[in-house]
Amino acid sequence: MEQLHAQSANVTVVSQERWCYPDLCNPYNCKPDPECRPHGCRPSRLNEDYQLLKPATFAWLEITPSCTLKCKHCYVASMPGLGHGKMKFEDWICVLDHLHEHGCATIQFIGGEPTIHPHFCELVEYAAQLSFQIEVYSNLTGITSRMWSLFVEHDVHLACSFYSDDATIHDEITDTQGSFDKTLANIKRALTVGLTLRVGMINMQKGQRITEGMALLQSLGVSNVGFDRIRGVGRGSAIAPEDPVDALCGACANGKCAITATGEVYPCVFARSFPVGNVLNQKMSDILQCSALVATREMFTKAFEARQVI
Repeated sequence: MEQLHAQSANVTVVSQERWCYPDLCNPYNCKPDPECRPHGCRPSRLNEDYQLLKPATFAWLEITPSCTLKCKHCYVASMPGLGHGKMKFEDWICVLDHLHEHGCATIQFIGGEPTIHPHFCELVEYAAQLSFQIEVYSNLTGITSRMWSLFVEHDVHLACSFYSDDATIHDEITDTQGSFDKTLANIKRALTVGLTLRVGMINMQKGQRITEGMALLQSLGVSNVGFDRIRGVGRGSAIAPEDPVDALCGACANGKCAITATGEVYPCVFARSFPVGNVLNQKMSDILQCSALVATREMFTKAFEARQVI
């Protein structure tokens, strides 16, 4: 799912030989310096932008590990039939309440494929009642009429991944025949109904036709297109194995957290080797202020600072 870290408004492929400035990122659209390298981040000082006790202002809600696709690089190793984890509807409501009470302004529903969760619509409606800014990261293959109405009513932002202008290549990466046609059709529909949409392309393999894919998206009217590499997390670790910290973009120390369908809390959806608590046996408010989160943020910050500019 979410592997968007470098964004380009004019749909230009960003060189992977450049550095990223994570302190310029925001939750929806990572808009770093034009000289951005998704593979690593320019060292940044441990200053007020990286307060170790900074509360989470953005949260990923990974509400299900199940998905309708089987993407080769999925950081959660999602696929059909994995269930929806240990978190009940009431548990997610409690998480939303606690995030709201502690000043979190923006959330992203993600998976897996979040739209197949049995209470997806109810969770979106409740989050809207709490005035969260909401983004849904979906593969856009199964959006229902109710969901479209909900997205429009609450100005929900959408995001998805797209792999090529060639249907055969796209479906090969998702390991699901017909996924290209469904995703492309709903990209068009999202634009038609006026929703805010961003699309991410991930450099997976030679001959992927990324430039042509970006050109296709641009021709449809998608102005926010991102580019990223494979992260060595989940199934991605079999394609591009790497140290768990090296898989991170460098913004994990900066007011973010991820809550998974098992209740585990991480500083980032990619930081799965570094759990800092579990909402099923701890209060979210305690986790956001716990020593484990502070220590992990400090470790990340020092590691990101130590990255050498090439």
